[in-house]
Amino acid sequence: MQHKNTLRNSENLITKTHGISIRSSFSNTFFAFVDSNNNVIARLSAGCMVERSRRSSYFAAIVTGMEFAKKVQSYGINSVSIHLKGVGPGRDAAIRGLKVGGLKVKKITDTTHSPHNGCRAPKKRRI
Repeated sequence: MQHKNTLRNSENLITKTHGISIRSSFSNTFFAFVDSNNNVIARLSAGCMVERSRRSSYFAAIVTGMEFAKKVQSYGINSVSIHLKGVGPGRDAAIRGLKVGGLKVKKITDTTHSPHNGCRAPKKRRI
């Protein structure tokens, strides 16, 4: 039995609560379209869109975000909530690329881990 608040596209059943998870590292930017149970429906990375040496750039994140917005819109989704993780250069550019691609952003959540004083620093070098 199918509820009124669901959309069907191919074999995937997508509910109204959906989001995009963006993980930005210093070497790449990853996008994942997830449903309410955090099951990945579609994914894309900046390494698939540009050359290897430029995948960590601001430009690569914008281009990948625009392409990923088209992929998400093919499922009939126009507004999403975004979960950010990481501190890479493509972090803000990824959101800008999704907006330029035509998606409406409802909410942005930052889930980046921050150390509470972290690990012990290496000892000073003596010369």
